[in-house]
Amino acid sequence: MQIEGAPMQQAVEDTLYAAKVDMVFSGHVHAYERSCRVYKYACVGDAPYYVTIGDGGNAEGLATEWVTPQPSWSLVRQASYGHGELTVVNSTHSLWEWHQNQDLYPVVADEFWVIKDVQTTPKARHTREPVFANTERGSRAARYNAMMQTRSAK
Repeated sequence: MQIEGAPMQQAVEDTLYAAKVDMVFSGHVHAYERSCRVYKYACVGDAPYYVTIGDGGNAEGLATEWVTPQPSWSLVRQASYGHGELTVVNSTHSLWEWHQNQDLYPVVADEFWVIKDVQTTPKARHTREPVFANTERGSRAARYNAMMQTRSAK
């Protein structure tokens, strides 16, 4: 399956999965979509949820083209304006709600809980090393980052 974000997926998916990330939020696409806990295009119990929340509005209008048929990992998708709300209840429980702003009334159109198993959650590890996509743009970003690190070291 080829999707627009495939280079970014190749650059970060293994790292996100290994770090036991629970949720990944992204935008740009002017619509809403939420996945199951997905890794390598398959629903996996310990993988991150992916939420595309780019539906705040813009002059171009909403995205209307989708991968068809809808993949099994894509649980909810909607070309509609709205906004999201993440409530972190405590260190193990978070609630995600997506409010569809249909006819100017904020309606909760999607919600789910993320519950961490504290027995299996690893302590946070930070490599402090940036990850770049394997594209020309990623290469330019890597060169720029290296240049800025060299300047700051002087």
